[in-house]
Amino acid sequence: MGRIKWFDAVRAYGLFLVLLYHLFFDILPGGFLGVDVFLTFSGFLITANIIEEIRRSGRFAFFDYCIRRIKRILIPLFFAVAFTLPFLLLISPDYSMGIARQTAAALSFVTNWFQILTGGSYEAQMLPSYYVHTWTLAILMQLYLAWGLVCAVLSRIAKAFYPGDHSRELQIFRRAVILVSGAAAYCSFAYLLHMHQSGRTLDEIYFSTFARSFSFLMGSCAAAIRGIYIRQGEESERKRFVPLKTIVLLLFTLSAAFVVFYCSVKYKFDDEFIYRYGFLLTAFMTLALIYGTLGLHMVTPAHMKEPRLLTAIADISYNAYLYHWPIYIAICAIIGKNPRASFVTLGLTFLISALMLYKGERVFVPQGSNGALKHRKAGAIVLGIALVGSMLSGGIAIYKAPEITSMERDFAAGYVAQDAKRAIRTGSRLESINKNPLAYGKREEIALVYDPLRSEMEVIRENSVSQLDSYYDEIAVETYIFEESPPQEQYTTSVETGFIWESGTSAQTGEIPDGVTIIGCSVVLGASAMLQESIPNCYVDAEVSRQLGAGYSLMMELQDNGELREYVVIALGTNVNSLFETLITSIISDLNPGHRLIFVTPFDGRYLGDSSTSLKTAIYIRELPALYPFVTVADWHSLISTQTSLLASDIVHMGGDSSRKLLTNCIMEALEIAAEKPAK
Repeated sequence: MGRIKWFDAVRAYGLFLVLLYHLFFDILPGGFLGVDVFLTFSGFLITANIIEEIRRSGRFAFFDYCIRRIKRILIPLFFAVAFTLPFLLLISPDYSMGIARQTAAALSFVTNWFQILTGGSYEAQMLPSYYVHTWTLAILMQLYLAWGLVCAVLSRIAKAFYPGDHSRELQIFRRAVILVSGAAAYCSFAYLLHMHQSGRTLDEIYFSTFARSFSFLMGSCAAAIRGIYIRQGEESERKRFVPLKTIVLLLFTLSAAFVVFYCSVKYKFDDEFIYRYGFLLTAFMTLALIYGTLGLHMVTPAHMKEPRLLTAIADISYNAYLYHWPIYIAICAIIGKNPRASFVTLGLTFLISALMLYKGERVFVPQGSNGALKHRKAGAIVLGIALVGSMLSGGIAIYKAPEITSMERDFAAGYVAQDAKRAIRTGSRLESINKNPLAYGKREEIALVYDPLRSEMEVIRENSVSQLDSYYDEIAVETYIFEESPPQEQYTTSVETGFIWESGTSAQTGEIPDGVTIIGCSVVLGASAMLQESIPNCYVDAEVSRQLGAGYSLMMELQDNGELREYVVIALGTNVNSLFETLITSIISDLNPGHRLIFVTPFDGRYLGDSSTSLKTAIYIRELPALYPFVTVADWHSLISTQTSLLASDIVHMGGDSSRKLLTNCIMEALEIAAEKPAK
């Protein structure tokens, strides 16, 4: 099987989309669809090669296939990791947080599951993950091995049915591949739709091997229908130029490429269209590109060569994908995230990728002459020295990597402040039990209340001290280390239930506790201490990556325990999903009478388009006061959208005291408005 002309254009097109997406996001916010071009193309190519191997030799050597795949993917990946780790020594230590785990996940091809388990985001986190882009390689390697095993089994079955009849065996194998890959692709896409409709996070859907494998499997199915090997008699037909067929095929191919490009321009990562139709449409258009380029190969004369630039770009496409993201992070950290950083990254990426392919990885390929052998040995020595130096530097970067980023230290401070408040409340309850044990009756009943509270107190103390020792040497430790009898709040004990209530809000009176309860996500967590200091009788419960569903559950738990205060502030929505209307309606309808409800509109600077789910949530929240008189809006989205320079580098979280004060004032003004409105 010779080289198929124009076929490399498909691989180059996928790289073009991904690079534009990462380096020029404003131009191509949906360029991540280039990954689906890669997946579909890989499924087609790998299955076509398996079929060709069976056609030529009569068997499929699964073990040799696995070795080839691992060497083809792992060796360049190893070089890329070794030569990009030292960049971390040149930039803020925050970027190297968790780099040891990231590196291990990348080299073991499990980055996609690592991102799911650690709550990573594909588009942007507080700081971008250095090797997050290797999630694609992880899925590809997982699919290569799994699909290779399936093909090996199908080949054995076909051989068992028709031993000795090679032609019939190949025919049965191809039909089995069509059936199995088609059914598996259908199940995979159905699973993606199920995950999306059930409200799973977009990142969890995007990284899932099971939800994303349908593109690869569609390519496999198409390869079994029409592979890339040239049948007898077809090559002899390529004697002269066929203008009409060429024009038709060229228009067909360009139309397919345009559809993918249009979707990449119009839609963003959180658009519902992408998950319902976008990925599937891209896979179909990639198959059209594949068949179009195969057709162009057949209707153009054999002496007509494809542009050498196209061949070169296709050859270095894998290396370019490996190197561009770490280089971009390092460049942006040094000179800022701007067009200049993108162009510098582009130039360095292609230069390093070409050097690694032609002077690095191929240095070990045997050459014909003695001079070439000497040159190869010299190149191997230079490469080995550079590799050892890079690995030592990378080891230093891993050793010096902090446990958490500076932004996460802010989150830890918020957690400590919240723990302090909880500890005061818990300690007061313990003191009430000590002073009035008879209110609880039997000793066994006292233990049911006292022991959990005492355990909770110990956990709070240990967690707070541990966090302080690790991250907060500069904070006055005595503020957060509690004695056996911490500062008292007034509590009374219910004889009937044995539950401790705040003074004046006992179960007998049925009153709602005075004050403010704020339920928030990581945005609020960064301002937790300032909120509690600025708002009288304020209780903040914020948590990283908290979604509306979790916020609703917490609100109901506090309400059932009689701890939900009069003013309830819901500051969620940054981690929103497609079920936001249903969840907000549940919060409103299930809140008990007597409360006043304040919703904070979310702001996510990563997604500013009209189709952004966070923007849709903000618009929906703004409409609520007209429908529910007890609802007030704290419009954080409108307030911060014109002052994004106050936010952190991810354009989401608190960037310092100025942004914390702005959020605190936004909520306080909403509370003042809510005080003038009726309770539910």
